[in-house]
Amino acid sequence: MITFVRTAVAMPGRIQDLVGFAKEIAAIAEKATGRKLAVAGAVGSVAAQVAWIGSYDNLGQFEEFSAKLTGDPAYRSAAQKAATLMVPGSLTDHIWRHV
Repeated sequence: MITFVRTAVAMPGRIQDLVGFAKEIAAIAEKATGRKLAVAGAVGSVAAQVAWIGSYDNLGQFEEFSAKLTGDPAYRSAAQKAATLMVPGSLTDHIWRHV
């Protein structure tokens, strides 16, 4: 089992906008791939941080999800909004293998 977590930090004063964007991306992902992404907000640490979280049976399934999503025109269009919502350089990906 693989868990993928992508995090981003909101620009000052833009956390609610980033949360809305995160939910929009999750909805696009589900429509494009048939797989759900959870959207979460940090409680401690970096307070203006949001995350997209997905689970996959294996890395191949994750790669298939990624290819479908990045190839989707609605995703590419929506992703352009990120530049004004996220602190530059704050986007971070984690891929965890369940043990």
